[in-house]
Amino acid sequence: MITRTQVVPLLLEACPSFHNVWGELQRLDEGEHIYVAFGAFAGHLRGMQRRGQTVEFDAIDKVIERFRQEGDAEVRELAAELVECIRSIPTE
Repeated sequence: MITRTQVVPLLLEACPSFHNVWGELQRLDEGEHIYVAFGAFAGHLRGMQRRGQTVEFDAIDKVIERFRQEGDAEVRELAAELVECIRSIPTE
């Protein structure tokens, strides 16, 4: 069962290019950082998409699906919030 503490490490494993962004966010309060991380992650994905750097997208899709299938109730809810966050970032 995947728990909340595993969400960001699994996202980093699926999307190693997010490590640089994540390094800046680690100073945030533990209770708040996951939501800030989701916003930063969504923005990072949009930037990658604009640059045509989509090689990590398949792994990202798979890890989000793992959150839905293997996550506890909180992680399943977080997965839905992450997807919504990604969808809400405007495409240009």
